[in-house]
Amino acid sequence: MTQDIDVVVDPRQLFTHLDRVLAELKLRSFLFEPSVVQQAIRDGGMFQLLDTAEALKLDIYTRELIPGELDRSEVIEVFIGVKLPIVSRADAAASKLVWISKGSHKSRRDLRQRWQ
Repeated sequence: MTQDIDVVVDPRQLFTHLDRVLAELKLRSFLFEPSVVQQAIRDGGMFQLLDTAEALKLDIYTRELIPGELDRSEVIEVFIGVKLPIVSRADAAASKLVWISKGSHKSRRDLRQRWQ
């Protein structure tokens, strides 16, 4: 069973550092499809990364679900010299509520497990 992390990133920042981010992901044994990453940036969609060593799955969203969430984000150095704004925990919880309202049982379970 994989663990799942949802991450919201600023698509402009990701695009600016895309070559370096993709190179770093390859070095760290993440599985991903570069064309899917590029399409997600263009379309404001999402892509997934799978860390094979840790059985960790990351869902990377290249758009805001909660208006202003990136303005409230924290800039985190995801790789040496590569900093990206990452959504706050409060906005992540709010987005889970949005997904629950759309029928996501996984989001309901996530909220129960993380905020009990």
